[in-house]
Amino acid sequence: MSYVLFDCTQFVTFQTKEYKKIESLKGDFENLGFIVYKDTEIQARKRAYFEDHFKGTVFELFDQEFLGEFEDWKEVSQPTIKLEGLIRIIEELAKDETIKGLKVMIVNCASEDQEEDGILQLAASADTAAKDLFSMSYWNFDVKSDVVILNFE
Repeated sequence: MSYVLFDCTQFVTFQTKEYKKIESLKGDFENLGFIVYKDTEIQARKRAYFEDHFKGTVFELFDQEFLGEFEDWKEVSQPTIKLEGLIRIIEELAKDETIKGLKVMIVNCASEDQEEDGILQLAASADTAAKDLFSMSYWNFDVKSDVVILNFE
């Protein structure tokens, strides 16, 4: 059995040449109540776990209590206020033509052996962001996972 490397954290990664957008986006996430770590501020073990996924700009959205939002999210159409804010930002990013390779990762628990983790990867779009994030809800009985990775193309 593997040891837990980290838990209860979220990541957003993407590529852009619009550097003003990066600072604006950091502020948007902070306004939702996240502590935002950028690129090199992210712990090495977290960067190593997602090394195949992190490209360009990377934000860690830290809020130790955030997964509790998924406990309260009972229906796709009724996310909590904080999740609604996150979904809105993700939808805007997914529609933005200056953003490429957008990925959103929600981590319940990540262990040192990824093969033991239940990692769910989904092809996502602005139109499916809420439904795809709902896969992490405790009220989603279709699938349970430790990590959800949304790939926006």
